[in-house]
Formats: sequence, structure tokens, C-alpha cells
Amino acid sequence: MQKKIFKSKIIFYFIISYAAIAFLSFFGSRLNFKYGFISNSISKKNVLSSEYKWGSINSEKCHINTYKKSFKQIINFCERKFLNSNKQILLVGDSHAWHYLPALKVISEKNKFNTIVTTFGSCLFLPGMNKYQTLDCQKYLFDSFDYINDIYFNGGVVVVSSGWTGYIKENLNNDLFNQINSFSKFSEVKNKFDIKIYNKKQTGKIIILGPSPRVNIETIKCFYPGIRKTNYCLQAFDNVVEKNYAIKLKEPLKNYFKSFGFKNVKYLNVFDKLCLESKLNNNNDYCRALDDNGNLLFTDSSHLSVQNALNIKSQLEKLID
Repeated sequence: MQKKIFKSKIIFYFIISYAAIAFLSFFGSRLNFKYGFISNSISKKNVLSSEYKWGSINSEKCHINTYKKSFKQIINFCERKFLNSNKQILLVGDSHAWHYLPALKVISEKNKFNTIVTTFGSCLFLPGMNKYQTLDCQKYLFDSFDYINDIYFNGGVVVVSSGWTGYIKENLNNDLFNQINSFSKFSEVKNKFDIKIYNKKQTGKIIILGPSPRVNIETIKCFYPGIRKTNYCLQAFDNVVEKNYAIKLKEPLKNYFKSFGFKNVKYLNVFDKLCLESKLNNNNDYCRALDDNGNLLFTDSSHLSVQNALNIKSQLEKLID
């Protein structure tokens, strides 16, 4: 008798569990959209730009933190090739370059651009600023510039980005911004870093992506229902400093790269496209961490979600062309 009761309970619980799974499969996304149990974007595998993959290009092999392999070994693995491609793209910088990979993927696949991605964590992409860089970072910069030359002088496009304002904020006593200004006085950087610019006709392009907004919270916590509806996730964050630096850094960064002999240097101010402005303030001095549907715009305090990174694809594509 007891065995029959036990079996009946198992069958009952199985049926209830199966029915719940079936119900959530059909109606879960609608309930989520209406009541906000879980952020829509977090349910997608590709929400985290840090874990974004594109063919053989992945963060484990192509976004490095130590420099043990040769640069040639890295780029051989971290390349996406297309038949009959007429242009080559190189993405370099730190994690704030890597988080633009989703936008670059869409652009490259649409236009059949051969694309190489190699970035280095916490590595300020300004050759010559040695005291702000580890030895491995400096080696990465030195080797990458050889390859930048090859791409640039063969008509390719080099896309560069770093967490510019993060380094500046961390080094207020050293006034890094003023150093960028002073270092960009042409030959000083080139001589110090000993980079040789080829004496060839310049047919390529350098594109510098300026500072992106910051939200100053660990946004990934907004995945949880109990936190997502609180002010922790719904508040807007002061971005006056980032917004101002996005404007102030334009000429110093362009001049910095021109000091190496690159003439065709462009700067893309990404701030307006990536800052979803505060509803209360009605301006983009304050930026939100979530959109109106609860999708994550950032995955931590400063790195973009895949969805938000895609917001610059039109601007970037125009500059590349």
C-alpha cells in the first residue's frame, strides 16, 4: 500500500513539474516582459561582452592578460577571414576595446572585412606612457604597432579604444590628461618608444573610440528580481566627467597617434549613442544602467553589454568606409 502511495506521489510531482516547465516555456517570456521577473537581456547567452565569441575569436585566446605567446601567434588565431575581402580591420586596446566586438562583427560580416582582434586587459593603449603600464602591456604595445603599420600602410583600418577616463581618474595626482597633451608634441613619443613609421604612401585609417559612459554599480546584480526593481538598478548615474572627457580627449588623442606619423586619424565620440539619459534629468549628464524593458546596458560599472555595444555600429561603419 505504501509503495503505491509513494509511486503515486512521484507521478504527481513529475506531472506538476512537467506542466510548470511547459507553462514557462510558452508564457515565461510574456510574463517576464510584463512583470520583470528577469531582465530580458540576461536570458541571452551573449549579454556579456566579456564572453562574446565570434568563430575562433574568443576572450580566452584573444583578450589576454599576460604576454606569453608571440603577437604573430595571437593574430593567426584571432582572425576572421572572408572570401574576396577588400579591406582588413584590426581591433586593439584593452577590455574597453574588446566590448565593441559585437558591433565590429556585424560590420565585418556585412561588408566582408577580414578582421583581427587582439586586446590586453588593463593596458592603456598609449605607447610611451610606461609608468601606467606593466612590462607585458608595454611588450604588447610595441609588437602591436609593427602590425598596425602593416595594416595601415596597406589600406586597412585600425580601431583603438581604452578605458581612457578610468586611467585618468586613477592617476589624478600624476595628471595623466595633461601628460597626454604634452606627450602629443610630435616626435617626443616616437623617439622615446623607438617606433619606426614606414616611408610609404598612407592609404589606411586609425579610428579612436572615445570614453564610454559609466554607471558605478555591478550591473550584473540587476539580473535578480529582488534587486532589479530597486533604486540600485533604476537610478541614473552622474556622467558629467566622462561626457566632458569624451570631448576634451579628442584632439590630444588624435595628436598622440599623429605623432607617430599616422596622418589619417579619426575620433569617434561614442558617448551620446551609449548613454540612455535619465528620465528625471532629461539630459545625458546622467546615464541609466537598464533600458525601459529591463535589458542590461552594462555588465559591470563600465563595460557595455552586447546590446549596448551594437548601438555604435552605424557610426563606426560610416567611419570605416
